Amino acid sequence: MASHPFKFYLDFGIRVTINTDNRLITDTTMTKELSVVSKQFGLTSGDIRNILVAGFKSSFLTFHDRAQLVRKAQNEMDEIVRQFAERNGVPKKGTGSKPPPSKPVHSKPPPAKRS
Repeated sequence: MASHPFKFYLDFGIRVTINTDNRLITDTTMTKELSVVSKQFGLTSGDIRNILVAGFKSSFLTFHDRAQLVRKAQNEMDEIVRQFAERNGVPKKGTGSKPPPSKPVHSKPPPAKRS
């Protein structure tokens, strides 16, 4: 599995999904599959969220039904993260003790080469 281009595809922005292909015969679950892939490729919670959303976006539904499903899934994931943060004392975004990021310094682009 280490040689699989999964992480390259994910980092490159290609929509990737994790699937359980015949979970009754292979005795697996989405949780097991996500855990294996997460450990193998060092995924972040954001990576896992993007993979889950990609799965919903790739479902065989009408555009309208798929859009509703994606919104519902995203809202449920947001609620799970909120509850986890609340239970574990994780500060909300923007309320942490870190100072705000400094504004980036924009330098002039190099002059264009003339032919």
